[in-house]
Order: sequence, then structure tokens, then C-alpha cells
Amino acid sequence: MKRERISIGRFSKVTGLSVRALRLYDEVGLLKPAQIESHNKYRYYEQKQIAIAQRIKMFRECELSLEDIRNILEQPKNSRTIFEQHLVRLHQRLEQHKTMIGQLEQLITETR
Repeated sequence: MKRERISIGRFSKVTGLSVRALRLYDEVGLLKPAQIESHNKYRYYEQKQIAIAQRIKMFRECELSLEDIRNILEQPKNSRTIFEQHLVRLHQRLEQHKTMIGQLEQLITETR
């Protein structure tokens, strides 16, 4: 039984990842295509890779680094620690943003 090949363009539409992102993920070894045509370098994916791509998309939307994502995919048992560390970083950024908002509000008040 032959597996269906999904072109990078169609895979992009199905997963919500841009073609550019898919090429980057191939380049860095995060999500390799199932097949690359030798004569034209076209990339093809398989159905089973859609779920992985969608997880990567969700991780990127949470602003996880490519390194963190690679670690999660390669060592799922460590994912909780990675998520917790990232959550701490996000809380720190939130506090920084709250400070900036307060400063901007003060500047607006002063310029009235």
C-alpha cells in the first residue's frame, strides 16, 4: 500500500504552518519531510506528520523556542519541566509589560 504524499503547500494549509516555517523546521531538523525529490527538491509529508506539525505550531504560538520544542519532542518526559520554566519566563515578561504600561500611562497623564 502506497502512502499518500502531501506537498509542502498543501501541508502548510492543513497544518497552519507557513511554507517558510516548514523549510526552517526541515533545516534545523525539527520536522523533516517524509520525502524530498532529488531532481527538484520538492518536499512531501505524510498524514501522520500533521499532528506533530500542529503540536509544533501550538508550541510556537506559546513562544517556546525551537530548542525547547526539540527537547519536548525528543524527550517528552521532560516536557513538564520545560513548560514550567517557560511559564516563569512569561510571568516575568508580563510583569515587565505591566511596568511599561504604567510608565506610558504616566507619560500620557503628564502630557495633558
